[in-house]
Amino acid sequence: MSRWQEQSLTQAELKHASVRGGVITFAAQLVKFVLNMGVTVWLAHILLPEDFGLVAMVMVIVNFFVLFKDAGFSVATIQQEKVSHEQVSLLFWLNALIGLLLTGILYVSAPLIVWFFNEPRLLEIVQVLSLVFVLGGLAIQHEALMRRQMRFRGLMFVEVLGLVLAAGVAVFLASSGAGYWAMVWMQVVAIVVRVVLLWVLAGWLPSLPALKVGVRKMVVFGSELTLANVIQYLSKQSDQILLGWWSGAHALGLYSTAMQMLMLPIRQILAPLTRVAVVTLSRMQSDKAGFRRTFLLLVKIVSYATMPLMAVLAVLAEPVVKVFLGEEWSDAIPIVVILACAGWILAVNNTMGWVLMARGQGRRILRWNMMMAPAMLLAFSCALPWGAVGMAWAFLLVIYASRYFHFRYVLKGTSIALMDLCQAMFWPACLSLCLALLASVGMQMSESLDVWLSLTVSVFTVLIALLLCLHLLPPLKREWAEIWQLLLDLKKRKGLS
Repeated sequence: MSRWQEQSLTQAELKHASVRGGVITFAAQLVKFVLNMGVTVWLAHILLPEDFGLVAMVMVIVNFFVLFKDAGFSVATIQQEKVSHEQVSLLFWLNALIGLLLTGILYVSAPLIVWFFNEPRLLEIVQVLSLVFVLGGLAIQHEALMRRQMRFRGLMFVEVLGLVLAAGVAVFLASSGAGYWAMVWMQVVAIVVRVVLLWVLAGWLPSLPALKVGVRKMVVFGSELTLANVIQYLSKQSDQILLGWWSGAHALGLYSTAMQMLMLPIRQILAPLTRVAVVTLSRMQSDKAGFRRTFLLLVKIVSYATMPLMAVLAVLAEPVVKVFLGEEWSDAIPIVVILACAGWILAVNNTMGWVLMARGQGRRILRWNMMMAPAMLLAFSCALPWGAVGMAWAFLLVIYASRYFHFRYVLKGTSIALMDLCQAMFWPACLSLCLALLASVGMQMSESLDVWLSLTVSVFTVLIALLLCLHLLPPLKREWAEIWQLLLDLKKRKGLS
């Protein structure tokens, strides 16, 4: 039996692969963050907000189709204790068929998308980007097998090289005057490179499909997971769909780029932590005290990593936008301020999913998404007359208005009280507000300087203040000691990846 068919790593091998995988995953996230931020900044200085808006219109639709491309089959392959070559082969052909169908549906739907957004330029963009599904469906099981084998170094190589080559093509095309097509071909190049590398590195070739090989349970699991993801996506992306339909490419370009500035650092922080948190909390369900302590320390990690960042971004939005995006993006400044205020608590909100997943409560996740979807749709619809700024306000209001109910809903039946969660966020919140105040002072003191120098002085002031606070204030020193001990415990824990 092949090594990937049965998860039979020894404890020593599993521990070594887990720790190494955690380090590699974090390194990959850091490299991807730098590359993504770099290419976004570069393109923002070459292209117009309208160009970003055109691609954002299509990507909202494309990303919705992406939810069906996998159909949850990759997770099913990874989670199964044992899986046969015939099962993976059948899932491969199912993914390939789904990819082909999605390409055909999206290609045929291009005129409908043009009509919905009232933007003729979207026709060819949609038709070209429809290719990503027929291509991407050919490598889903190859990636799943590599994850099953914990071959994180190879996966990091695939992701980074694909992003580097795609970014290089985008920068070249944008510099050559290709406009929004630079971002379109960036998506296509990235998926082509990814498929080729996964086929080469995975070392697995599918056989012809055979029925009745025991994949029914895997298909049902994938279908339920896909349904939950679809509802969540529609509720969270309805702001961009409605804004593009109502206000056009320019407004959507401003809003989507501001949202990307908000979400990119949050995702880079949450992605590696999520892999660790879900597995760790899952194995501590019977230890209520340990579950509570570990989760609250994880919340503190997220809070310290994101709350100060978002608070400072809200204050320094003007120089950040002008330096990284350019003067022509000035209309995005109030949007960044509002979304950064929403991001102040957004990352902590995402930790609620760790509790439900660790406790195996997938239906509660689906139920909450179904309750939130109409509320978000109503709020975004009411904000349409006020354009991108109104949409940002609606996003902020929905986030804060629903937090109390979300926290109560998730923590019900656990050993964690709502007051515990508030206490975990207290000192990170105080630190973030203090740093935001100092950033404001630094910006006012340097307002006569060039925008680059003003931003540098403000950031330097914040960093010095951060180091002093962590070193001198006893509550912060105590919490950081607890966090460091948790990280050491997680490193020793088996099975983390």
